[in-house]
Amino acid sequence: MNINIAPRREASVGSDDTSGLNPTIAASIEKINDIITTDFGGRGMTHFVVDGDLRNAAKVLARLQTKQPSLLFPPAASIKPHVIFISGFPCCVNHYPPTETDGINGTFALASLAVLLGYRATICTEKCNEFVFRAAASASAKDSVLNTIDLVFVNEGVKYSTSDKECIYHLARSADLVIACERAGPAVDGNCYTMRGINMTENGFIAPLHMIVDIAREAGVKFVAIGDGGNELGMGKVLDKIRKEIPNGEKIGSIVRADYLIAASVSNWGAWALVAATALIRYNDRNDGKEDE
Repeated sequence: MNINIAPRREASVGSDDTSGLNPTIAASIEKINDIITTDFGGRGMTHFVVDGDLRNAAKVLARLQTKQPSLLFPPAASIKPHVIFISGFPCCVNHYPPTETDGINGTFALASLAVLLGYRATICTEKCNEFVFRAAASASAKDSVLNTIDLVFVNEGVKYSTSDKECIYHLARSADLVIACERAGPAVDGNCYTMRGINMTENGFIAPLHMIVDIAREAGVKFVAIGDGGNELGMGKVLDKIRKEIPNGEKIGSIVRADYLIAASVSNWGAWALVAATALIRYNDRNDGKEDE
């Protein structure tokens, strides 16, 4: 199993680059970040906040271009950028479906935004989560948008097959950006854990969807992650903080690093914040960073 291991380092400092943004836009994004990083659950998620990562993730999403070579002419007819969304946290191991509901509506909101921005959008999760994801889809997106979002369900546990592995590979190779929202991430031993330390991998509910990140990164594709507990995919960026501040942190902390990490009190809030911040960046770019008159 290939896993990108996070180095042991202080990782709470991001980029403060606000160049090209008008002050009102920059301040609005910071206000949004302040709201979502209020630790309403008292779980210690404020330790995961990386300064500037919401803003920088929004810049990437708002300004995304495809890495795929265009065979079309003129260039305006080029291939749409492809955003792969990974979600699904099957932590309710004594129930079926075992799926936690946080993160799913936020994922569909982000996928809908991607479509409205002119991108391709694919959401990938395990088959054990399919019922909940389809229910969320029917409630979260307008039909005109929903019909253009691809849903990919991969077999989990012992059912995971060569065809599933090939599916993950081809998805990753087609990606121009990968975004994970409330997605279980492997810890140092390769297993995915709940906050209480329950092993979701041993319970047969996990597929190695983190491989999408590993494969996509080989082509220089950026990875944005949204989480609230420390055990989500991408939280390796603040792994030292998780191990120090979170109960069971040594055991449950995900070691896979995000390029941009959006920590929120609730992962859905983080996703909706990225939607809003991306819209603000697009508005800023459309107006060349000028204030409204």
